[in-house]
Amino acid sequence: PNTTLAYFAHNHVIRASQWSGDLVYDIQNPSACELNFSVPVQSLIVDEDNMRDLVGYGDTISNGDRKKIKGHMLETNQLNGTKFANIDFSSTECTGPKGAKSGELTVKGKFRILGVSVNVSIPVVFRVKNNNFYASGTFDMSMWDFGMEPYSAFAGGVKNEEGLFYSFDMVGDAN
Repeated sequence: PNTTLAYFAHNHVIRASQWSGDLVYDIQNPSACELNFSVPVQSLIVDEDNMRDLVGYGDTISNGDRKKIKGHMLETNQLNGTKFANIDFSSTECTGPKGAKSGELTVKGKFRILGVSVNVSIPVVFRVKNNNFYASGTFDMSMWDFGMEPYSAFAGGVKNEEGLFYSFDMVGDAN
């Protein structure tokens, strides 16, 4: 918002369309939980209309602009999609309520982008219902955490903010 050409800029929403992962959770022993996931950066989808609506942006982006944005996002000075194929998370510690079928876990672990692992603590809201395990959470980080400089164009007249907001919703079998 503080650049000379800010009126040309807009916020982005990126969706992971092909991710893999697992969550192991024992109601009686929350500290034994494990959460791991991997997101191929090439499968990230940029600025879908329904996702822009979901987060409250209320506008649309043309398919041509989406393609350009994804191209910029995967460049060597950004996610470097050729060299670093995945964004990964591996838990190292969990804490939460013993014996609960719903509540909040704190999942600590290593979040890896561009080959750089950063310690993160994620509050995860969970619920076990009808043989399903539901988990969701949000957390913030900075591009600088991973040694990435925010994308910039027109001699800095337009550039991304450094803050990144992550949100996830997962559903799995409870057994």
